[in-house]
Amino acid sequence: CGMGLHFQAGGFRLIYALVAAFMWLMTTLLSREYCRGHANTNRFYLFLLLTLGATMGVFLSADLFTTFIFFELMSFTSYVWVAQEETPGALRAGATYLAVAIIGGLTTLMGLFLLYHQLGTLSFAGMKAAAATLTDRSGLTVAVWLTLVGFAAKAGLFPLHIWLPKAHPVAPAPASALL
Repeated sequence: CGMGLHFQAGGFRLIYALVAAFMWLMTTLLSREYCRGHANTNRFYLFLLLTLGATMGVFLSADLFTTFIFFELMSFTSYVWVAQEETPGALRAGATYLAVAIIGGLTTLMGLFLLYHQLGTLSFAGMKAAAATLTDRSGLTVAVWLTLVGFAAKAGLFPLHIWLPKAHPVAPAPASALL
């Protein structure tokens, strides 16, 4: 789309990244006992690392486009956690999780397209200045609400949290802690 991925470390971004790295480290160390006797532990650990990478991308992104790309990656890699046990309940919960992730992602993408059309940038640093020059903010309001609702659905915020009560009971305990 003529845009690249942009990252920036510092301030709260760095704090969030360090907290996430610590959470993943502790979860990985403490999950060994839980995973003993469970099937597909190699797959679990692979997707644990992939989800960590996507989470780092979200926290260290410098614009909404990069945030969106890594939030999508995070949703798809963490889907494997929900369906990890491959039981009928886990697969149903995974399907719900995936449906909400896709619908939320498309809603977010629509909002980002509108934001870019209104502001000409998705950079965190440039959006405030670009929004200050707008005379008609109705399009901006719609774009912000679409983006917010899309991210809220994917993050499991009330009242868009329909995947949470289904996913947490069937996901492995270490995955549930990180979800």
